[in-house]
Amino acid sequence: MNDDLIKMRQATAQVLASQKQLENKYKAAQQASEDWYKRAQLALGKGEEELAREALKRRKSYADNAAALKAQLDQQKGVVESLVANSRLLESKIQEAKSKKDTLKARAQSAKTATKVSEMLGSVNTSSALSAFEKMEEKG
Repeated sequence: MNDDLIKMRQATAQVLASQKQLENKYKAAQQASEDWYKRAQLALGKGEEELAREALKRRKSYADNAAALKAQLDQQKGVVESLVANSRLLESKIQEAKSKKDTLKARAQSAKTATKVSEMLGSVNTSSALSAFEKMEEKG
């Protein structure tokens, strides 16, 4: 079970690293889209319509890429949430199993002790001890 938990944590770490890279690509695509929009506005302000059109085409390309990355990122966030939830569940199950194991160990030790006490008490011959005491009383 502990091996499974370790594997799950490693998988979660890998997915989180991948998610971070995806976030960076998304932010870069968004930024590029904004930059090309500003260039289009600047070109339009200077009266260069053809240059503005080209800048808007590039902006659209980056915006489309950003949208695709965003969809992928949203999907990956769901996977990460699922992995984290499953990791917590597995940790909980492992802890529960450890507690049960400790409880069973304590019960076994208690049973051993009770058996030893019973054996010790059984070996003491109470009737002979009482008869010796009674004999001493009679003599007294």
